[in-house]
Amino acid sequence: MLSYTIYGLVSTADFQKCREVHEHLRQTHSDTLRVSVVEEMPQDFYQRRERWVKAGIAVDPTAPVVALCDGDSTALSAQGFLAKAQQLTSYRVVSVADDHPDSYVNRAQRSWLAFLRNRGNRYCWMDVQVGGQAVGRVTFEVYSKLLPRTAQNFCLLCRGDMDDVAAPGTGGTIHLSYKGTTFFRVLKDAWVMAGDISPGHTGNGGHSCYGPRFPDESFAVAHDAPGVLGMCNDGEHTNASSFYVTRKKMSWMNGHYVAFGRVMDGMDVIDAIHDAETKHNQAPRETILITDCGEYDVSM
Repeated sequence: MLSYTIYGLVSTADFQKCREVHEHLRQTHSDTLRVSVVEEMPQDFYQRRERWVKAGIAVDPTAPVVALCDGDSTALSAQGFLAKAQQLTSYRVVSVADDHPDSYVNRAQRSWLAFLRNRGNRYCWMDVQVGGQAVGRVTFEVYSKLLPRTAQNFCLLCRGDMDDVAAPGTGGTIHLSYKGTTFFRVLKDAWVMAGDISPGHTGNGGHSCYGPRFPDESFAVAHDAPGVLGMCNDGEHTNASSFYVTRKKMSWMNGHYVAFGRVMDGMDVIDAIHDAETKHNQAPRETILITDCGEYDVSM
């Protein structure tokens, strides 16, 4: 019996078609083909796909879905796998218009939202420009179950729907939003920093949804991989709005900085920020701007 495992982007129609093969075989008890399905975050799939390419497995490095043969590690595209399933079993792909409520496109959207809901966290996004050129969207999984207060601060600042507050000592105001602020520091091969919402966005200020500062909530999340999201600080219990994203494992930060999420998609955007030319003080030479941001509603 042939056996395949399906990996890929849950939010794509092709993934839903391949998942449908799994359901069909489960109901028909086929003895010619066995299929299992792995749901994972986009960034986890990208890393898995990159490992396959480096290992010499014949995988399209841009493929949104990969079917890996459990016996010999040969790989098929979604189209190749669906063709094999229709050759070996009674399964058939049903053509449904994309605007139909039960289309593969709409199923993909519902499945993706259900996947995120089941994880129980919150999810925020940022659109970024480097030197006036759009480089894409980075999306974060924010660990709201584990660090609810830190997550609430970040998500509210992504949403930007709170009232302005007085800027201490200036007579001005602070808009409690990351929109229109910058990535203000890039340490090569270490991290990128952003989120100073105080006037000037220099990295020397900031403000939280709770006031100027709020306490360290937990050090439970380790800095164990690229893409870890955490709070900048000036010492113990000095979290505000500024945050960082790691570019590699940074174990020395454990117990000193509050990590509270990770990049779930868009690490290429973090790479583009990291690759920007910097001054002697690690400030980017070009403006790296958060042009828009928000929180995804996964309740649908």
